[in-house]
Amino acid sequence: TATWKAPAPEKVEIPLKNVVGMIPGTTKRDEYVIVSAHYDHIGTGSPAEGDSINNGADDDASGTTAVLLLAEALAREKPPARNILFVCFSGEEKGLRGSAAFAEHPPVPREQIVANINIEMIGRPEEGKQGMAWITGADLSDFAAIAGDALQLQGVALTEFRMAGQLFAQSDNYSFARYGIVAHSLSAGSLHKDYHRPS
Repeated sequence: TATWKAPAPEKVEIPLKNVVGMIPGTTKRDEYVIVSAHYDHIGTGSPAEGDSINNGADDDASGTTAVLLLAEALAREKPPARNILFVCFSGEEKGLRGSAAFAEHPPVPREQIVANINIEMIGRPEEGKQGMAWITGADLSDFAAIAGDALQLQGVALTEFRMAGQLFAQSDNYSFARYGIVAHSLSAGSLHKDYHRPS
């Protein structure tokens, strides 16, 4: 037997910040499309070869990099019809906290948000599926059909992923879908052997 005591849990306020940028629309200025990803990861864990930091190069950095590159590329193009919000969320790994707070208290009228395209784990596709992507909850709206045509023009084919339905509610898109906004995650991820590990 053993006897031990631990202090009672204590509520601690931890400030989390979402990072937002916008390209204003031209003809549909009362509509917003959100392009997003999350920048947090799971911190440290069981060490692998002396390293306990779960770096998250694929799980968060590939998505946030895509958001930044899209913002940079689209800023050079002819302005879009709709406003585009580029958002990098905090707290995804802790229960979608950043996106939930954003969706609950958005900086623009929620009813004017027409879609969310969340980018998640695009850096390391499954073996044999290079140049392909999949969409969470693809059967829940016509987004996959619309995105599929656009992706095809860029040489990216849509494929299926066995967990795409389950993962629909486990990424930041879900915070918007709960309010009836068309919201999906675009991914090439495979939940590979290094997922959420220091390796």
